[in-house]
Amino acid sequence: STYQPKCEAVRDIKWSPSVDDLFAMVTDNGMLCVYDVRLNRPMIKESAHAGEATTVDWHPTRKYTVATGGGRDRSVKGT
Repeated sequence: STYQPKCEAVRDIKWSPSVDDLFAMVTDNGMLCVYDVRLNRPMIKESAHAGEATTVDWHPTRKYTVATGGGRDRSVKGT
């Protein structure tokens, strides 16, 4: 499948360690998108950072928790 968020570039992507069908990505325009491959569309799409988001990672034990890092705003946010 192909997943195309409306942005210039995807900066990071991580598969969920606890749910096989989920992955999260962050983009150059600061968006966090969480996809379920069974739906082929984002389950969550939210503005995570002012400016580009540079990294994303899943919490190791909390099933639906992710953290993102921003480049311009130099912050880490949890969702």
